[in-house]
Amino acid sequence: MSAGRHSAVAVNEAWKEEVEQVHKLEIDWTRCDGHGLCATLLADELVLDEWGFPVLRGRPITPGELTNARRAVLACPALALRLTEQ
Repeated sequence: MSAGRHSAVAVNEAWKEEVEQVHKLEIDWTRCDGHGLCATLLADELVLDEWGFPVLRGRPITPGELTNARRAVLACPALALRLTEQ
C-alpha cells in the first residue's frame, strides 16, 4: 500500500471513531454571562430562557451537529461552554 493510502485509511479510522463517540454539551454557570451566541449556532440543542441564558435540551450531540457544537464552544466569549465525550 502506498503512503497516501495509509494516510487516507488513518484519517478514515479517526473520523469513524469520532463519529461513534457520544458527545454532550456542558455549561459552566460560574462563567456564563448570557450572551446567547451558543443558542444562535446550535438552536436544536440550546434555547434561551427569559433572561438570555442558555438551557440545554439534555440530549447527546448527533454526528451531524458536532461541527456546529464545536463552533458554539469556540464562539462563547465567556468560555462557559464545553463539549465532552462520554
